[in-house]
Amino acid sequence: MTSTTSTTVTAGSTEPRATLGHALHAEWTKLRTLRTTAYLVLFMVVVGSAYGGVFSWIDGTGYPSLLGSDRSAFDPTATALRGYAITQLAAGFLGVHVIASEYSTGMIRTSLTVVPRRGRLLAAKALVVTPVVLVAGVISGFGGFFAGQQVLAANHAPHVALGDPQVLRAVLGTGLYLALVCLLGVGIGALTRAPVGAFALLAALTLIVPATAANLPGTAGRLVKEFWPSAAGSRVTAVVPLEDTLGPWAGLGVLAAFVALLLLAGFEAVRRRDP
Repeated sequence: MTSTTSTTVTAGSTEPRATLGHALHAEWTKLRTLRTTAYLVLFMVVVGSAYGGVFSWIDGTGYPSLLGSDRSAFDPTATALRGYAITQLAAGFLGVHVIASEYSTGMIRTSLTVVPRRGRLLAAKALVVTPVVLVAGVISGFGGFFAGQQVLAANHAPHVALGDPQVLRAVLGTGLYLALVCLLGVGIGALTRAPVGAFALLAALTLIVPATAANLPGTAGRLVKEFWPSAAGSRVTAVVPLEDTLGPWAGLGVLAAFVALLLLAGFEAVRRRDP
């Protein structure tokens, strides 16, 4: 009988070697058969689309009472895409789940037996889960955008079309942002190895700290608003520029750099620690 797994002959032994392709296939099989995956992807699509309409209704009905400076800062695109603030938790948790859940159940030992090279295993997990979140995030962005613009138009508030300048970039940017948050979850999950603790840290980094920026005094508030990774990265979902914020691609770059650092730290943690 011929084995489908390639082997490497060392001095006196024959040891199976799992390639990156084998690891990707195994991780994809695990990801697509988990109910958690389907629930979180559905959550991202449905909630992102629904909240595009909800936030647009809130801002659209309040638009007539805005003063001149606030009217000029009104961003119909960002309003409709604001559901990312909620769906990012699902995106990040899916990233956490693919690695931290195996530590909590002990399945990581089986995974490392099949794929002994730990960096390859972590890379396979990241490469499999990220495109899933990217696609779900883009669908969520389009759903929220179209729902939001209809609601804004119905309330006689400013609204835009997909072909208007920078609008398509912002909609697609929602998927890019959520994909990076998913990778952030992978890094945090590899570092903590505990799903609950990892999710709490993820929520703090992406939601709690940016939400407190408005309450911080002076320079501290401005720095958090401009350079905190999730706050900076979320600017890719906006069209109208705001004072004391980075541009869309610069902000996304800040988030990407932070994610890369956490993934490197997670790789070192996985490489050095026992399962």
